[in-house]
Amino acid sequence: MQPPAGDPQAQLKAMVAEAVRLISRTAVTLMERSPPKLAIVQDFQCRGATADQAARYYQPNDDMPLGPGLLFFHGGGFLADSIETHDSLCRHLALSSGIRILSVNYRLAPQHMFPSAHEDALAIWDDISSRTETWDILPTALAVGGDSAGGNLAAGVALARPTARLMLLYPWLTLTVENLPSPNLKEGSLAGRSLRDLCALAYLGPDWQALAKDLRASPLLAEDLSNIKGADILTGGWDPVRPDGALFADRLRAAGIDVTLEHFDDLVHGGLSFPTSSTLAGRALDQMGRALGRGLGIRG
Repeated sequence: MQPPAGDPQAQLKAMVAEAVRLISRTAVTLMERSPPKLAIVQDFQCRGATADQAARYYQPNDDMPLGPGLLFFHGGGFLADSIETHDSLCRHLALSSGIRILSVNYRLAPQHMFPSAHEDALAIWDDISSRTETWDILPTALAVGGDSAGGNLAAGVALARPTARLMLLYPWLTLTVENLPSPNLKEGSLAGRSLRDLCALAYLGPDWQALAKDLRASPLLAEDLSNIKGADILTGGWDPVRPDGALFADRLRAAGIDVTLEHFDDLVHGGLSFPTSSTLAGRALDQMGRALGRGLGIRG
């Protein structure tokens, strides 16, 4: 889709989107060549808000009993990525957690502006949760999670729907531009805030600063957290959105909600997409998988 001629803002959004997509595709192609093998990996379709979306089912072991599952939304700044770019991450997380995972696509900006991704996330949750028996998942044991922008969508689902648990991997939980407190934010991640803000502009459009205060864009601003039963949150040191995960964990704890917060100081934002080529990413996903398994009652 070509941006309108003579529209500098539309052209900027299209350029940012294509740059993010190219970087992500190239990195995954170069670095993730031998993803872990699972008992079952199967593609299927799920219902989004306006059209079917591609999805992928991961079952780590053979002959698994009826049990919990995780609906996973990929990151990519609301502009990029897919079930393909997050295939290795989801395989590794399924193995480390012992849980079935359903990874899903959703509409991307700038072709589909806010709140398209959020609307898709809710519609996909409603579809998957209505037919959990298809994947031998207990209806009351379906968790939701995601990384970066996918964490934003997962948090939005958990605030709006009854979920078994919430998993957030370096989540981007507020699209506002205010500087959040984070005394230990790595210097290199400060430059990443510029890209973060460009992604927010591309997703929200010209009124982005006003729309960023909408809870569908910034779930960190939600006051009522009572719908969330428990959460596992990861943050990284080289991460422009590190404050989001830490602040959300603090707010959940203050509300009396069970929270596991794991911090990896040397982890780069987006680095979990490369668990076979990065020892740190593999170790972080192992740790988060075990936490998710414990939270859902299948790990000691």
